[in-house]
Amino acid sequence: MSKEKNTRRSFIVNFKKFLSENLVVILPLVMYSFLLFPFLYTSPCWDGSTELSTNTGTFRGGFLQSIYDYIKNLTNGGLHPPFKFIVSSIYYTIGGENILSYHLMGLTLGYLAILGIYFLCKKLFDKGVGIIASLLFATFPLFVANSLDNYTDFFVTVFLVLALFAYSQKRLIFYAILASFTTLSKDTGFILPLSILLLELYSFFLEKQKFFLKALRLSIVIIPIIMYFIWYSYVKFNGFEIFHKYILSETASKGAFVTIFYNLLTFNFFHQYAQAHILQLFYLNFTWVYWLIIIIGFTQTIKNFKHQKIKLSFEKNKQKVFLLLFLLSFLLAYTLATVTLQALIAPNPYVTYFNFNGVYWVMTLIIFIFFAAFLAKTQTISYQLRLAISQRNQKIKTIVAMIIFFVFYTISVLTFPVLSTPRYALPLIPIIVIAASFVIASNIKKIPVFFLLLLSTLNFVGLYFSVDPVSIALWGKNNVAQQSFYNISKTDIDDAVVYNLQYLLVMKKRSQTNYYPHGGTCNFTDSRQY
Repeated sequence: MSKEKNTRRSFIVNFKKFLSENLVVILPLVMYSFLLFPFLYTSPCWDGSTELSTNTGTFRGGFLQSIYDYIKNLTNGGLHPPFKFIVSSIYYTIGGENILSYHLMGLTLGYLAILGIYFLCKKLFDKGVGIIASLLFATFPLFVANSLDNYTDFFVTVFLVLALFAYSQKRLIFYAILASFTTLSKDTGFILPLSILLLELYSFFLEKQKFFLKALRLSIVIIPIIMYFIWYSYVKFNGFEIFHKYILSETASKGAFVTIFYNLLTFNFFHQYAQAHILQLFYLNFTWVYWLIIIIGFTQTIKNFKHQKIKLSFEKNKQKVFLLLFLLSFLLAYTLATVTLQALIAPNPYVTYFNFNGVYWVMTLIIFIFFAAFLAKTQTISYQLRLAISQRNQKIKTIVAMIIFFVFYTISVLTFPVLSTPRYALPLIPIIVIAASFVIASNIKKIPVFFLLLLSTLNFVGLYFSVDPVSIALWGKNNVAQQSFYNISKTDIDDAVVYNLQYLLVMKKRSQTNYYPHGGTCNFTDSRQY
């Protein structure tokens, strides 16, 4: 009996300690709630309305029958994996089939993502980074705007963060479950377990651990990929059409994966759709400020490298390091400048092409060959990285996995030939926020307090107004229902406006209109609604 009491007392003490150490995370949760509570009864438009209608329903006729009916209803080429339908069905079963239940799902998932990014940063870096990252993420306009409508990209983002946290904790079973949720939310979620599998395969040949333990870890890590292929095989076996409805490519009928691999093999990275997505990733609605902070922090990190062996290695190869950094910076700057200038000069980014010629690709190949040769020759740098991975330094492995995912996602998803919609970059936002938060926390003594306040102010300004001068220069402005948006989609009013709370304000006004009994239509050229 005394043992039970001691165990219970110990649990209570540890729980109180945990709460006191992490009480600060309540602040970003409260801020996130404050931003979204006014819109819990607001009906969506466009893809938000489509996703609501296709995910409405409970497990009628049994679980498997419901999944089959969900798939059958989406045989027009718009089929995504069914995890979102499963989760929404649970919420509808508890709270009834209504807009409140649907939006509460998005709200609670948003809470999980904010908690996930806090504890992930706390594990990888320290509590300070976790606090800053959770505050910035909870108020990041693109994340907030896409929360209540529960887009599949939002689901991928939430479970991406949670899966990375589980991976950083070496909880591979939990990682496998959460990463499976990612792949079964949307096909693009497949890139996370693929990135980690490649890292684990590399680690498999480096580590000196017993073969059985390494094989066991590898078999757990591959589970999310197996889960996705079970889903994919089930769809193909039953003769259903996989997602291809909105793919603007000659390989559209073959599906997303064939299109991605076709683009990679043919170097078809640069086209008008890729240009639009990359511009949004780097610039949209003050995102360029985050990138500026990351670039400054990266240069500062190289300048103040504390690892003695690596620092000596840099000093011995100073000229080569300088040349390598110059070439990499030139390539990135050239690519980004070309995209940006074409968008500024051309009247319509959708009809603008990169038109990069063979010289560009030869230059790119030379730079990456030089980079590989430099790493191979400069053994200290590659050795330290291999040593960290071989010693199962989970922090380093998680950071490397995030970098691999970021690169793979950018070259495969953001170059995908679909109409430009800001939410496609959403799964990359947590990584951008984490990187910027690390820079800020690492230089907190050097950065004045007003700079932190400025960044927070930009987030809140970006939530309610479209006043970023860089975004205005790139896209111009367009008035929709008495709100002024960036004119991202030059041809029509659509999902391109879902990047901050202005979208939800328009939807709320539409829902409250008296002219239309069901809350209005999505035709915002009809002035009678407003």
